[in-house]
Amino acid sequence: MKSLFIILSILLISTLCSAQIETINTQNNKLIMNRITNETNSYLVYFQNDQSEAKFNMEIWDRTVSKADNQLNVQWNRSGEGKTLYQYDISVDAKTLEPIEEIIDHGNSNKKHFIYVENQMRSHADTSHHNGEPTHIADLKHSFNWELDLETFALLPLENNKQFAISFYHPGSSTPPQYYMYSVTSESHVTFNHEARTCWILTIKYSENSSADFWIDQTTHKVLKMKEVYGNITRYKLLLAK
Repeated sequence: MKSLFIILSILLISTLCSAQIETINTQNNKLIMNRITNETNSYLVYFQNDQSEAKFNMEIWDRTVSKADNQLNVQWNRSGEGKTLYQYDISVDAKTLEPIEEIIDHGNSNKKHFIYVENQMRSHADTSHHNGEPTHIADLKHSFNWELDLETFALLPLENNKQFAISFYHPGSSTPPQYYMYSVTSESHVTFNHEARTCWILTIKYSENSSADFWIDQTTHKVLKMKEVYGNITRYKLLLAK
């Protein structure tokens, strides 16, 4: 009887550990920041619907990460149809990934400029910098900039069956900062640049009919592929070989 109790206790502890959720935000220093390198990664991004194999809304995303002193900068250019569609200049703290600033140029007269100070975010008061809807978030909940999700996922301490509650906010969005649940659901072997790669698959379930899977290389920690489903529409992001 005593042996049975010990076995059951071990199984219970094991179950609780496997179900443990790790909270990730800009304050608790759980990201593996020494993985950051100065480099440019490019992604092919496109949509498909479940009625056709035709691809549409195709873009190339060039994301250049550079570290200077205590600041990390990400230059993100989105191009399509032979022209630059959007340009982003994003700055975060190099030790915590806490947002500092984001400037967005839509390639026309539309400009957005967000400034982060003491866990708050405001749009720039000068309309020559920001001519969109004025925005103020009084409590960011120590969230990461969701537009840097690809770079953030590369820094997670991923393990089999691990779950993460990650605080994210998309700058300018009417949806307030909040924690989103991501789970390491499996491992997968893929071929990238003619080499076999083993990936963690990180999954988020947005709703009953929408979800996203990220294939994250266990060696380089880069997101090699994303598949995001919204009903009958699927979006892909594929890392391009250099």
